[in-house]
Amino acid sequence: MPEYIYGDIEFLKASSEPCIVCGDPSGNCVPDEHKPPVSIFGLGLFSSLDNKQTFRVEEDVFEIEEISPGAFTKVKKFSVGQTISLEEARKHNLTSN
Repeated sequence: MPEYIYGDIEFLKASSEPCIVCGDPSGNCVPDEHKPPVSIFGLGLFSSLDNKQTFRVEEDVFEIEEISPGAFTKVKKFSVGQTISLEEARKHNLTSN
């Protein structure tokens, strides 16, 4: 049964039910005709909740740092699977919001 917020915006929850677009029984499909969500509810919507938002790092994140004048090296900032705050994700350009 569809749920709506603000009257006319359909709210879809992640579930293991069949895909509403193609009918894939697991709901884990990604055909070409699917479009990504227009926006994710909550992210950046309420500034009071931004400090509670967290992200799971999907791959190791490295940055180049100067260790002495003219000498640079790659430094691992975040490891795969690590949970970081929205502020850290924004600081290191890991989110578009």
